[in-house]
This record gives sequence, structure tokens and C-alpha cells, in this order.
Amino acid sequence: MAIRTLKSTRLDSRRETLLRKVLVTEFRRSDDSSASAARPVVYKEESGMPERYTHWYVVWKQFEGVDEEDRSRIILDAIEEVFGREAVLRVTTAMGLIPGDPVAKDIATHYELSTQSRRCACVAEERAAYGKPKRGRKTKVRRKS
Repeated sequence: MAIRTLKSTRLDSRRETLLRKVLVTEFRRSDDSSASAARPVVYKEESGMPERYTHWYVVWKQFEGVDEEDRSRIILDAIEEVFGREAVLRVTTAMGLIPGDPVAKDIATHYELSTQSRRCACVAEERAAYGKPKRGRKTKVRRKS
């Protein structure tokens, strides 16, 4: 059997630190007023379970060329820095995506069509999960009859 060994390349620690710092800043932002294409789009999906497990998706052009494992580590480190160790222990998925990725498109569609039973929202709107009062606009989904 011919086995081909692939070696993953480690992300430069300076770039990793920079990406984490930008994510930390994004997680701490309280509004969505200054959105730009250069900033990451962050989605947090909560399970309907009492344990409140979460899935985090970060869609960001800066993740291009960064290994999936490194992307996840950067996201988890930023979550821990902002929300604490308890929040990280409840994360079941931390996925970094680039714009145009089919998964990123699916997540954006899911966010737009989210319902009460399965909430998927931007971090800026869903800080209530960590003890702060929920604020923000409510979206109604209109269904065709």
C-alpha cells in the first residue's frame, strides 16, 4: 500500500495572535453599526438543551490560507478570553470559514430563516446567554401560504 504523508503547516504565531485579537475585539463590540467586508461575521447557534451547548461560525476573508485546525483554535481562544472558560466548555463546534464557502452560505441562510425553537444569531444580538439582558431587534419570518 502506498501511503502518502501530508504535513500540516503551523500558522505563524504573530499572525495567529493578530487574528485572535481582532476576533476578541469583534466579540466585545456591542453593535453592528460599522459593518464592513473586512470584519469577520460571527454566528452563534445555541442548542435547545438546558446545558446550552453552542456552535460558533466565523466567516472571514482573513482565514484564507489558514488551516481549519488553526481557525478553530483561534476562535476558541477568543471565546475564552471574552466569555470565560465556562463558555468554551459548552462549545461543540468552532468553525472558521471564508466568504463564498458553501457552508458559510448555508449558515447565513439558516440565520436569515431562524425560528424561535432553533435560535441562530450574531454574537452582538445574543449576549444574553452569558447573563446580560437580551436586547436587539426581533425578526419575524414570513411564510408563503
